[in-house]
Amino acid sequence: MKGNYLLMTGAPGSRWSGVANNIWKSSDIDQSDYSPERTYSHNKSRLHSGAYFDPMMEFEFEVANWDKPFDQNAPQGVRLIKSHTLATQLDNYKKYPIIMVYRNDYECLEWWNECGGFDIPYPKYDWYKNQNNMFLQIQRQNQDIMTFIYKNKDRVTRCADNLYVLELLELDTSVAFDDYASKDVSVYVYI
Repeated sequence: MKGNYLLMTGAPGSRWSGVANNIWKSSDIDQSDYSPERTYSHNKSRLHSGAYFDPMMEFEFEVANWDKPFDQNAPQGVRLIKSHTLATQLDNYKKYPIIMVYRNDYECLEWWNECGGFDIPYPKYDWYKNQNNMFLQIQRQNQDIMTFIYKNKDRVTRCADNLYVLELLELDTSVAFDDYASKDVSVYVYI
């Protein structure tokens, strides 16, 4: 993969964190943003690992913050930058490779609530304020992702599994296989 940053987005509840975890396990990814405080599990499954970049979270989604959670003394691999709100600003970041995860609006909201909703300890979702605004933001983020995909269809590839994502990005594929279609998740890669 060219460059040090791989951007990733998906609406809350899109199951994008599961997709992120599969990518994050590649030996080419810098995992030094991991800490126990930056982890959240639900029903014995790890949902969140590593830093998230969004309003009112530990790190705002600003280029100046992207290196902050990583160990500056560790050998630098590709840094996975995860942000929900990136979905609404994709056109501004077209110089980076981007993974986008889509799932229908209602399923997103239901899964997000089932996994803990506003009680999730990391990352915090205070910026979304309440259920109604959460649903509106999920709809907006999903719409913006699909619009970006449509406008850039010559540079976007839909991937059925994590190994195909890693292969497209020219990253190490020595990780466990994960089939996205069986989880009702659509994953797209912009290169």
